Amino acid sequence: MKKFMIMLILCVVLSGCNSEQPIRLSNAVTDRIRMEAIGKKKSEAFALERKKEINKKQEMIEYTIERETKRIKEREEVKQREVERLEEKVKRERYIQNRTAKDILRVKVEKEMKRIKAKKEAKRKASKLLEIWEQSGIVKIGMTVNDVRNIKGQPDHKNVSVGRWGTHEQWVYGDSYYYFENGIMTSYSY
Repeated sequence: MKKFMIMLILCVVLSGCNSEQPIRLSNAVTDRIRMEAIGKKKSEAFALERKKEINKKQEMIEYTIERETKRIKEREEVKQREVERLEEKVKRERYIQNRTAKDILRVKVEKEMKRIKAKKEAKRKASKLLEIWEQSGIVKIGMTVNDVRNIKGQPDHKNVSVGRWGTHEQWVYGDSYYYFENGIMTSYSY
């Protein structure tokens, strides 16, 4: 634009116009002025259109960023819910395992208590039978070494074998033989 103004001033000066005569410009100059005005309008329109395009692209980018940010947040929320669900599942499984372990332990303790009670009852019954047997002087298979000693007394002679299988004893009372494995009478002969 500055160049055009300088050219206009030069034309006026060179043509020798005075202020009383209207300034006549050549067709080329007026065409040039018109073209520059049109170009300026076009460039302004182009700039305005370009600015609209840039704004539209910027809006699209902002929308895309907002949409992707929302998707990322939703994915993170889904992941967080999944993590919480898995943590809850692990807690439940641990609780069940602990409860199951406690139940198993309780059942084992109850079985052991029943076994102990049964053993005490068996000992009580065995001691009653032993008293009866001791009074009758009869020796039975399954009696312990002490039971036989209480009924028969000390043996005349004792033979002992020890090995990986345990201890085997033979007690001799005159012509009678009593055989023990690991302290329990397994057989006898007369």
